[in-house]
Amino acid sequence: MLCLLFSSCATNKVTVREDWRKAQKKDELIDLQRASATWKELKAGKTPSPSEMEAYNATVRSAVVQLAKNWSTNREALSQLSTTNGSVSLSLDPVITESVLHLDHLAPADFVKIKGALKNHYTVDGLGAAMVARTNWSEIDPMVPRSGVWFPLTAFLNLDKPTAPVLGLKDPTRNGGNISLGGRQVPLSADYSAFIARDFQERQKQILDVPAMFRFEYFQERMGLQRISAFDPNKKPCILVHGLNSSPSTWSKTVNEFISDQQIREEYEFWTFGYPSGAPIPYLALKFRESVDQMCAFREANGATQPKLTVVGHSMGGLLAKTMTQTSGDENWNRVFRVPVDELQIKGENRKLLRDMLYFEPHDHIDKMIFVAVPHQGSHIAKAAPAKLVGDMIQVPRQLMAISREILKTSKSDLTPLGLMIAKEVPTSLDQLRLHSKTMELFSAMPLNPKVRYYSVIGNSSRPGVPLEKTDDNMVPYLSAHLTGVESEKVIRSDHKSHQAPEGIAEIIRILKLP
Repeated sequence: MLCLLFSSCATNKVTVREDWRKAQKKDELIDLQRASATWKELKAGKTPSPSEMEAYNATVRSAVVQLAKNWSTNREALSQLSTTNGSVSLSLDPVITESVLHLDHLAPADFVKIKGALKNHYTVDGLGAAMVARTNWSEIDPMVPRSGVWFPLTAFLNLDKPTAPVLGLKDPTRNGGNISLGGRQVPLSADYSAFIARDFQERQKQILDVPAMFRFEYFQERMGLQRISAFDPNKKPCILVHGLNSSPSTWSKTVNEFISDQQIREEYEFWTFGYPSGAPIPYLALKFRESVDQMCAFREANGATQPKLTVVGHSMGGLLAKTMTQTSGDENWNRVFRVPVDELQIKGENRKLLRDMLYFEPHDHIDKMIFVAVPHQGSHIAKAAPAKLVGDMIQVPRQLMAISREILKTSKSDLTPLGLMIAKEVPTSLDQLRLHSKTMELFSAMPLNPKVRYYSVIGNSSRPGVPLEKTDDNMVPYLSAHLTGVESEKVIRSDHKSHQAPEGIAEIIRILKLP
């Protein structure tokens, strides 16, 4: 029943394994002489033949694999390579030494085997061996999953001295994906889908869509913004927010398409906001706003030069994101309470939480807001027959339950009829997503920041010939997803997963490329 009710929101899973059977055999020796001849051609501004480049790249990969083997079997000889001319010592390019120290995993990208959500596999042919790399969570870089963050790297060997090779690593998402050699720009080999698959396989374990919707307390510590790629202070952050009964991994297919576009991968740094989606929408919206503030502080502290933010919200995620651009005023509070916030007789920390939930102003740094299948007026899902049963199973945050009990005990007379109803039975997000619910009315009534540029992508799964105003995407009616005043509205043939539909992704990419 639950599967049928939420089938359009459920996440597509990514499965990945690393196949190290491609690693060199124990007695295989690395031919640095042939690779050094290719390197000299490149340094001279010449173009090696495809076979020469392939052999050079294979040599680079073998060197990295041998380092990995040394790490696992003989760390005392970590930097020693077995070559056709005997053992040589490999050193690291001093420019990258510090960053390499933070890596805890490095593997050839072609060792990564992908199954599941990613339909397309995007690679670029060029110089070097395409790699996937991971750095761990740390106190100095806390805005990554506890499992770490994956990103693409390209390994190459500087063979100016074949007897003293130097390993270099380049980020192919920067500098046009090129390396400067022989007075010209040489394309780097890269595999963009391998790192996406590796990252999202771990990311989907952080927030499990169905369990997280029901078990808020278990998943609340995992709630927050997390970076997908390596940190780049010069890129523009783009935040992706999932919907009800979903998780950050719903964006795996979408991000794979984003990263395949050179302009997008060089211009944007992607983040996901994960959260247990059954909690009340105003509470989740507060946690999202707090996470964005934390992200901005982190980026500023680490030298970020780009303050503009783009937010892409799918389904209920668009409602959380929208509060970043809205002014609440006193209306939210006055619908629930008869007295001003400072006169409510409750504990100080509880008063602060209520104030922060119901009072907010537009965030200064929001530039673009992209709504994808967002139920601005509510959704069909909440009135489906099983919805009441499902809603009764959803865990409301204990903190909100404690506040409700305190208000009913000390300040019951300060509540409006609506406030009394909410205090007696704290609503879940599913309750609040009903078409034209009080929550939806509040979201619709609050004015939007006119300085922000808004865009809508709306799915239409209705039969051909049905008037647009009577169509829906199986979950959200067109009239609910439609928002007056947006810069563009794109209606596509799709069910509720319009953020994963090719036409929907293409429209988001078009918007991201706008100046």
